[in-house]
Amino acid sequence: LQDTKNRENKIKQDAALLQRLSERLETLRIKVASLEKENSDLRTVLKVSEATPSDYLTVPAIGSTTLNTERSLLFLKAGAQQGLREKLPVYFNDQVIGLTQQVSGTSARVVLLNDPSSRIPVCFENSEDQGILTGDGRGGLMIQLRNTNHTIPKGSKVYTAGTGGILPSYKYIGVVTESTSENLLVKSSI
Repeated sequence: LQDTKNRENKIKQDAALLQRLSERLETLRIKVASLEKENSDLRTVLKVSEATPSDYLTVPAIGSTTLNTERSLLFLKAGAQQGLREKLPVYFNDQVIGLTQQVSGTSARVVLLNDPSSRIPVCFENSEDQGILTGDGRGGLMIQLRNTNHTIPKGSKVYTAGTGGILPSYKYIGVVTESTSENLLVKSSI
């Protein structure tokens, strides 16, 4: 008889614990739904699409080169057979490093951001100003500004602007290291 009462008490305790856990899970489910809605609303306002894991392809780099001390290229061991095409963004640690330029069946050439032929629309934190990021011919990054009356201080973060439809908006690129009236120098975090 005592054993039966002990089992009944244990069952009641377990039931009470399960009820509390169920209530906690419901509270968390409501919070998650609210955050998902908020994220969706923010993506809409900022015009940022939600990336899915299938949007990315992880491929090995098979080499890089600097031709005539001006060109900055990366070569990938993947091509059209793996789904690559021209003008796709290439990332390293979720940071844009370049765009595919020539794609064959099994390989691709990437023009890195610090290549002088690269042109990427960019924007800045806490600023309405925009510019075009390009390589400076010495391996660095430079921004040609659209507005020469800018107020972009040293230390400002630089992001992709997303204009032109090639790159998504607000992908981190680097930090302004020097500011003049016409150009900004940028240091990539890579």
